[in-house]
Amino acid sequence: MSLRTLSLNTKLRTILLLGCALILGTILTTLYTKESSKTGISPETMNNVESAQNPLDAQQAHGYVLPQTPAQRTLQAHSIIVGTIETVSQVQWNTPDGHAPKSMQEETRQGKIPYAFRTVTLSVARYLKNPQPEFTITIQQLEGLAEGMDVTSDLVPGRRVVLFLSKKQQTAVKWGYYTMYIIEGDTATSKFDRQALPVTELISNIEQHAK
Repeated sequence: MSLRTLSLNTKLRTILLLGCALILGTILTTLYTKESSKTGISPETMNNVESAQNPLDAQQAHGYVLPQTPAQRTLQAHSIIVGTIETVSQVQWNTPDGHAPKSMQEETRQGKIPYAFRTVTLSVARYLKNPQPEFTITIQQLEGLAEGMDVTSDLVPGRRVVLFLSKKQQTAVKWGYYTMYIIEGDTATSKFDRQALPVTELISNIEQHAK
């Protein structure tokens, strides 16, 4: 085989690889745009949601969360509680009047990122990490889908949970959270982390890594 033929084959392989990369990039962009459309927030602004005082971690809120183990979450969390959901508000918006904006695009152009949320209060039965003085806490849960799941359907008054809290800075609500385990019988389940394990095992794991 001549050097000219080898050079031609190398060029063809390079063109094929570039073509595949372009097609893959187009597919990923399309999927990203579809995911962002669930929230009404443009792809260009989704990465800036956290800086816009999003009450949750932006990755969780928009379905780009990476599952983690209880040990990893324990190290990540500011505090961890075992508690009970007491109240769940109706849907509100982070707008001056609390209602949906007339134009999402206009709000975004003005540097504001509108989002819908519910305010949730919980009574604290027990702190598993970094005890705080309060035994009633308030969090905000973004309305919508995360990882294709309806997160708000889990927010039922009377339901017991293990909540891995994050502390918010310069926001009206002090607490956010990294993940939530729903307690049903002897089992604790986290949709975010795709984990289901005995409650006693979860608590033991947390206490072991919270020291």
